[in-house]
Amino acid sequence: MAFSVVNLSPTGEATELEAGDIVFDLTEFKLPARCCKLVSVSMFNFGVDGSGDPLAFEGTNLQKYEMIFFQSNEGGSLASGGLCTAENLSSAKALLNKPIAFLKLTAQARGLFNNFNVLANNIPEKTDDAFPMSEVILTPDFSTSSHKMYVALRADTLNTNYTPSGASDFSLHLGFEY
Repeated sequence: MAFSVVNLSPTGEATELEAGDIVFDLTEFKLPARCCKLVSVSMFNFGVDGSGDPLAFEGTNLQKYEMIFFQSNEGGSLASGGLCTAENLSSAKALLNKPIAFLKLTAQARGLFNNFNVLANNIPEKTDDAFPMSEVILTPDFSTSSHKMYVALRADTLNTNYTPSGASDFSLHLGFEY
């Protein structure tokens, strides 16, 4: 059994983000092996000022995001209007992208860090919940010789509208076992 971390810097956009919007679109990465178990996801948002991040915990509500994995990008981008617009990929085009896995991410508690925020797949839905298990199996399209995959992130629930401060504020880390 081996472990590996794939580090990505998905491209965002300094535009107001609302629930249902694509935070970052199909970002290519290579699996460390032909079949991998995704055991952890951590995403850091560095587009935060010292006043706190509206992506973070507020009261009893956590910010929620949906991460979707695809084997192809043949069907095109999830949001034809660009980043920070609503997902509008047709069913036919989505099938061409070959979706393979779906994962929910939840933002870390506000105030944990002054100048950045953490989103992860192991943060409970409510403050008194146990940590969920969110492992998924990823495999590339076996009709190709490549280990290529694609990942995108969609905002599910936001407490307030949010505008990232820049185009490269995100650092995504995918932990694999294979």
